[in-house]
Amino acid sequence: MSATLTVDRKKYVRLANRVVMKAIESEDEYDRMVAAVEQLMNKGEDRLSPEESALLETMAILVQAYDDRHHPLASAPPHEMLRYLM
Repeated sequence: MSATLTVDRKKYVRLANRVVMKAIESEDEYDRMVAAVEQLMNKGEDRLSPEESALLETMAILVQAYDDRHHPLASAPPHEMLRYLM
C-alpha cells in the first residue's frame, strides 16, 4: 500500500459511502470497521483497485487509532514483550 496510486475520486467516495468513515467511538463501530477491513484484505492486495487500497489504508489507520486509545500495549523492555507475545 505504500506505492503512490491514482485514485478516482468518484469511485473512492462510492466505496467510502458503504462504511461510515469517521473516528471509531464504540466497540460496535470498531467491529464493523474491522469486518470491512477483513473483507478487503481477503480479496487480496494484488486484486484491490487503487480506490480499495486507499480505503483499506484509511480504515486501518482508524482501527489502529482506536486500538491505541482503548487497548494500549503496556510499556515493557523488548525481552519481556517478546515473552508476553509468545
